[in-house]
Amino acid sequence: ISLVRIAINFNDVLESESIAKQLKDMGYKVGLNMMQAHGKSEKDYIETAKIISSWNVVDVLYFADSFGNMNTEKILTVINLFRSHWKGELGIHAHDNIGMALINSLFALKNGISWVDSTVTGMGRGAGNVKTELLSIEISQLRVISHNMKPIMTLIESKLKPIDKSS
Repeated sequence: ISLVRIAINFNDVLESESIAKQLKDMGYKVGLNMMQAHGKSEKDYIETAKIISSWNVVDVLYFADSFGNMNTEKILTVINLFRSHWKGELGIHAHDNIGMALINSLFALKNGISWVDSTVTGMGRGAGNVKTELLSIEISQLRVISHNMKPIMTLIESKLKPIDKSS
């Protein structure tokens, strides 16, 4: 384990300083995933980024579209507001409630995000997350790299489809 990501509600994120420092002192790369990051004021995004940056312990600052209701305009706004006071790496955790998880994740990658979450078959709360298998294909095309999808598709067919009652 090289990275530990702390997932905490945006409104409570400043309470995570102590645990982030402890993890950093233990030699881990620290990610801080701010859940329910939609609908905050510009001041909330800027002040939060400024304070977390001052801790000097967080390596990756994530924001989560926990209700899957953000569009690319909102994603760009959050990225730009965080960037005003956060110089480290940024990450996104997208949910697919309105079918935008893949689009938002790819858009975020094109606009300075370097960490993107995904789950196999989109497994996750509510409508789920961006699907690893789709994101992998899109990233391989964007970066013009070959990608062997056989292992993940074999996993889906052999382990996940048998337990998915909706298929």
